[in-house]
Amino acid sequence: MACASDRPPSAPRPGPGRFSRAAATLHPILTKLDEPWPRASSARRGHSLAFERIERAPDQVSHGAAMNPPHIPEPELLPLLSSRSVCTAAAAVVILLALTIALSFSGRWFGQHLAQAGHTASRETYDIFIGQDHLRLPANVIRFENQRNTSIVERVDLYLTWPGLEGYSEETRPLFDDVSRPENLIFLQVAQSTMSRDMSGRLAPVYRHVLQHAPQAGPEGLTRYDAKPDSSYAGEVFFTAERDGRPAYVLRCVLPEPPAASTSADCQRDVHMGKDLIVLYRFSSRLLPQWRTIEDSIETYISTHLVP
Repeated sequence: MACASDRPPSAPRPGPGRFSRAAATLHPILTKLDEPWPRASSARRGHSLAFERIERAPDQVSHGAAMNPPHIPEPELLPLLSSRSVCTAAAAVVILLALTIALSFSGRWFGQHLAQAGHTASRETYDIFIGQDHLRLPANVIRFENQRNTSIVERVDLYLTWPGLEGYSEETRPLFDDVSRPENLIFLQVAQSTMSRDMSGRLAPVYRHVLQHAPQAGPEGLTRYDAKPDSSYAGEVFFTAERDGRPAYVLRCVLPEPPAASTSADCQRDVHMGKDLIVLYRFSSRLLPQWRTIEDSIETYISTHLVP
């Protein structure tokens, strides 16, 4: 028989106090489970309603359209351009067209005027009265535009081709435009005489006192005299020549250095013509060998254009 001490010890029974504590712990949890679920928040309810509206919208729209279609007002159709705008645009076009035509004609005239550089090919004659003398000259030999009219003047400026002694024209235009060939032109200034002697008459009383006493041979029978360096003619050269039955020929020149730099005014001479005219003419030093022909041609030209 086993002894009481040999029995295994039994587990201790829980006392009433332990159950009470466990129940007290579980009671709030069980109570929470028994409560109904809380309602959805207002935001969630809003989303649900939105989805519900979207699902039902097609049906509602289709039913509503079938029953009573909405009235859409017709837009008011206005013209793209008003009548005032059309008139303004038309006026602008007319003005631009008129300006274009005016510029075309004025540009053509201005271009032609520039090309002529103040020259004229007109052969209309003008009566020029200078002192006691009456000249009748064509317009194309009168150098300046303001002198191309019939009038009483103190002087008139002319230019002539050499050797033809012609005025400006389409045929002679290259001679007037080529500045590298100054020998193509001779320039004249016709005025009323203010001195009793012309250049030939001033040789003995005036020029002999300012010329060096060392003459040199010049072209075509001319004799060259250099002016004294301390005189008012310093730097100038005088050419003279004796002529049978006529006063000595006298010519003043400023010879270019180098000779290629010649101009149409290298040499000049004045001579009495008509009743009371003094004719001053200028030409290039390249024409010095032709001095006789030039003198005779100028005298003949002026004589033939003097009106008796």
